Amino acid sequence: MAEPGHRSGGGEPPLVRPVPSVRPAPLGGRRRRPARALREEEPNRRRTLAVMLVATVVLALVAAAGAYLVNRWTPTATQTTTVTPPPPRATWALELPVTVGAYSRDASEGATPSLGTDGKTTISARYSKEGRQAAVVLMSRPYKNLKEFMTVANMNAVTPQGEALCGFSGDFNTEGCAIQRDDTVILTVAVGDTTRTELLALADNVAAQVAR
Repeated sequence: MAEPGHRSGGGEPPLVRPVPSVRPAPLGGRRRRPARALREEEPNRRRTLAVMLVATVVLALVAAAGAYLVNRWTPTATQTTTVTPPPPRATWALELPVTVGAYSRDASEGATPSLGTDGKTTISARYSKEGRQAAVVLMSRPYKNLKEFMTVANMNAVTPQGEALCGFSGDFNTEGCAIQRDDTVILTVAVGDTTRTELLALADNVAAQVAR
């Protein structure tokens, strides 16, 4: 019996079936992701981190408000302490500027302050620099001092920087710096590679524009 693909009796050459080509697998066993896709993911990661930072700081302030109310109605032993006069009450509006030097925010974000159960009013927004998410700016009032605010905001490893206090958020280990004007605290939190020096300058510039 003649084999498939061959004709008996000679005369014509046997038929040869083409062999399908096989492309070699890329080295490493997997394809590299296009550089364009990696570039497009970077702003998304920064945007996600900024949103999470805003939510975390606000939630920390809300949680602290609940603890404040509990402690307020819990009897404690009488102690003799030195009473520090409260800071003057701010008469300027609690509003974040749309543009602060090289930084800017979406006009629709951070437009309306929120009032907590402890009487604290807070407003926050994400700021970009050169088209990239750079910082979260938050203002809250009234506070007696920066130490009280940094404790409420769950900031760790707090150190003084001139008139400011800087530390790291307990949730994301992200650096933040705060200054106080009257009874209002202005907090700037880093997104990405924003430095402490830039955070301090941003806080000062925000204060210069709003605390008038």
